[in-house]
Amino acid sequence: HAATPQALLKLCHQFLHFSDQTPGLGNGWEFLEVDAHVRGGWDFSDLTTFRKHLSSFGGRLLGQRIRSWCVKFYDFLYYQILFATPALNLRRKIQRRLGARVERLTAKLVYGLFLSDPKTFSEPTMNHRGISQTTDVPPLFVDLKRENSNKIKVLLVTAWLNQGGVEQEILDLCNHLDPSRFDIIVATTKRSFHPWEELIRRSGASVYHLGDLISPRSIHAALAQLILTHHVNVLYIFHSKEAYEGLHIIKKFCPFLCVTDRNVTLAGGFPKISAKIGGRFIDRRTVGHAGLAQHMARRFGLGLASMTVVYAGTDLRRVARAYSEERGRLHRMCNLSTEVPIVLYLGRLDSEKRPHIFLQVARRVFQQQPSCAAHFVLVGDGERREQLEAMISKFGLTDRVHLLGFQTDPLDLLADSALLMIPSAFEGLALVSYEAMALGVPQISADVGGQKELITDATGILIKNGPLEVRRYAKACIQLLSDSGQRSQMAERGRQRIRSQFTTEQSSSQYGRIFEECAELSRKRTVETPFLKPPHINPLRESNW
Repeated sequence: HAATPQALLKLCHQFLHFSDQTPGLGNGWEFLEVDAHVRGGWDFSDLTTFRKHLSSFGGRLLGQRIRSWCVKFYDFLYYQILFATPALNLRRKIQRRLGARVERLTAKLVYGLFLSDPKTFSEPTMNHRGISQTTDVPPLFVDLKRENSNKIKVLLVTAWLNQGGVEQEILDLCNHLDPSRFDIIVATTKRSFHPWEELIRRSGASVYHLGDLISPRSIHAALAQLILTHHVNVLYIFHSKEAYEGLHIIKKFCPFLCVTDRNVTLAGGFPKISAKIGGRFIDRRTVGHAGLAQHMARRFGLGLASMTVVYAGTDLRRVARAYSEERGRLHRMCNLSTEVPIVLYLGRLDSEKRPHIFLQVARRVFQQQPSCAAHFVLVGDGERREQLEAMISKFGLTDRVHLLGFQTDPLDLLADSALLMIPSAFEGLALVSYEAMALGVPQISADVGGQKELITDATGILIKNGPLEVRRYAKACIQLLSDSGQRSQMAERGRQRIRSQFTTEQSSSQYGRIFEECAELSRKRTVETPFLKPPHINPLRESNW
């Protein structure tokens, strides 16, 4: 804290200015490279700085291509010295013949050439009585494969941290994985304001917004850099096209790494990207429902055994908090009495979710039953908002339909509703369906994706999309609104079904086992791989980002 800015700059090779922490500069990052060492001269007492300057000077003098060859030869020597069998035999001879003091001196010399910070680990030895004991003698040849073995480090790559089903799954996973066993690192690959970043950070995960920091063509190199510098055991891809497209480069730098991914819906084409682009690089696939696994096996020739169905579930702690809040907020926002039943739409206002069908159903309900006391409410925002406002006015539903816009945590609003309606064209297995059942809210849902794997006749009503679908939605809506007893039975059975089979605790436990298996595979490959990129090599620098 007492150092001057000039002294600090001499200690670093690159300087990153995080402008998102500076008021008034928005949410972008600015990159500055500070060549402080050149201005200050070559410091021969700092071998790390000396190596960096020597590499830079060699690139200017001989050209970047020859410099790249020299770096690769340096890598080869590095791993020959650290891991080759003759080197290990040499270590034993030094320990046996010359003693620990000479080994320390030799280690210091070797590390000065190859590593900036010599690593240490305690190695069990046998004393003169044959009893195992631990010594802290700095080893000459470090077994990097034994480092950080206590915790499994998972690099979770996604597009952004906006509000949505994918992000809710990520948040639930970060909140429920055992922190004593796992470290989560989240990397995003698209530019965004990332409104859920703070929620992810509160869970204890580290967050890197690569899409905001560097160009798209260098995302793969940045991911490789994170994997090497953080000693990542598992790469977990969740709806990031950039991560899939860079897998062949990532595996070039990190051939030992076990890769897993997740697909929850056909929308966005990610199952195809996973099969076609991810192909041979993905070791374990997880899917949100059994129907999607069967589709991917049938359509893309993937083996069902290579895919694991992991139902997302719902966080019962969030459900409990929603119940503990003061009830009736939804009715107050609509200026209604709490006695008025509300049919709720909760989601994005876009073509895929089809909020216009929700409005058509509302109009038909009031046409068939003018005395119906229910109100229809849409919670969410999106590209079709203006069109929906025009439809509400055209249908004459201004007093019976309410557009509440985006809400940061709408779970208590869902708890206040009488029915949930999901008229989507596509779904995987909607998270809001899990939440509605956990809260005891019956639902009328489109029979798409994996909805039928969760919703049964005892917990809701499934509707086939297609001709006359509005009539079928309206009939189901009128049926449930007029029968409070049926709604109560569905509510209780829904709660029981969620608590017994579909909680985030169960899904996180399942993921914990998957990550442990993947980490074990990574460690096994590390032992078997004869050549790995050493941790001091910077993939970003090699990719000319």
